[in-house]
Amino acid sequence: LTHLDAYFDHSREISKACRILADIAGLPKHEREMYNVAGLIHDLGRLIIMIAADKTSAPLMGTSWDQMTSIVHSEQEILGMNHCDIGQDVCEKWNFSPVLQEGVLRHHTPLVKDDFSYPGTLIFLSHFVSTSDFTGEILAGMMPDGLFARLGMTAADFDKARERYPAKGFRPIR
Repeated sequence: LTHLDAYFDHSREISKACRILADIAGLPKHEREMYNVAGLIHDLGRLIIMIAADKTSAPLMGTSWDQMTSIVHSEQEILGMNHCDIGQDVCEKWNFSPVLQEGVLRHHTPLVKDDFSYPGTLIFLSHFVSTSDFTGEILAGMMPDGLFARLGMTAADFDKARERYPAKGFRPIR
């Protein structure tokens, strides 16, 4: 599979960023570790699609709210399912915790109307921690109002996460 290494790199990047955000949010150790795993498996459904299709034509992409949320819509149109639903189904079959299931399901749709997903939002924002050079203030202006507050965080907390992230330069989200 072409780009399989990129898939695993992306998963590790999001895992690190999730762990950092969970730490800054002041979550207990067990929950920080849970988010570490959530970041690692968040695209499990994408891996299944890649293997089933024997290709990786759908790159890991998206830098804006609209691009991130449009990925699942495109998959739904083309395949009749999306990687978030597939990943959540696998997590449910494997009896993973509700936090992991929700994070995998909602990492592209952390806020749907008034339905807020804490795990989905934390994973969603981890993409920006690991692969963007946005400041928390810029990101807060791009996101729906109050998204950081719903996590119990601020734009400054996002900046702290960016400082702690062990990147050697930024790469665009694939």
